[in-house]
Amino acid sequence: MAQSIVSREELLENAYRIAEKNGVSALSVRGLANATGISVGTVYRHFSAKDELTTATIQLYFKHALALLLSSKRSHA
Repeated sequence: MAQSIVSREELLENAYRIAEKNGVSALSVRGLANATGISVGTVYRHFSAKDELTTATIQLYFKHALALLLSSKRSHA
């Protein structure tokens, strides 16, 4: 089966959605691969380990939260 080309950013967005819906503890490499429709090996091409995936997902969460906070602050200024 041919694998679709997927970017690290797309994987992170999918990981973010999984963590947002089910919590960070529910995030797994296999679950992310299944949700994205790719192989586990493809996930490991972008993230060397689950810890790296988890850390990047949490960083994305804070990036989203900061953007929301700043946009809210600008609208109240």
